[in-house]
Amino acid sequence: RAAAGGEAVAACTVSSRLAVTPDWSATLQPEYAFTVTPAMDAFVRGLFYYYPSNEADENNPYDDIDSYGLLNLYTGLRSSDGAWEVSLFAKNVTDTGERIAPPGFTGLGPISTSYGSGSFQGSYMATRYTAPREVGLGVRYAFGSR
Repeated sequence: RAAAGGEAVAACTVSSRLAVTPDWSATLQPEYAFTVTPAMDAFVRGLFYYYPSNEADENNPYDDIDSYGLLNLYTGLRSSDGAWEVSLFAKNVTDTGERIAPPGFTGLGPISTSYGSGSFQGSYMATRYTAPREVGLGVRYAFGSR
């Protein structure tokens, strides 16, 4: 509050970006399906997300996020009318481990600031990473909607 002149909310003029998300991203979702029986289809589906590199704050080289891609694969059986589906899935197949959010302060411990240079230091830092590889079984049934 002291830095904001005793006010609970303050504003400052900045020319750097506020978001840590990239300006664009891409998604590709191919699927191949074929009939096994008149009542059942088999399928193989892929889902690929691509995120380009992102510079969050041009004054801070430690918050830059590298480009990365995530690949999810699915295979299974489903009813021809879409009432049910059983599938095996693998998410983040290549086990891509990328930092997806820059380090941020948790609010724990003392934090010193330097408003003129735009640098911040704190006792505790938190960040987010891509989810690790996950393999599993999915079952879906549409009750009463068919």
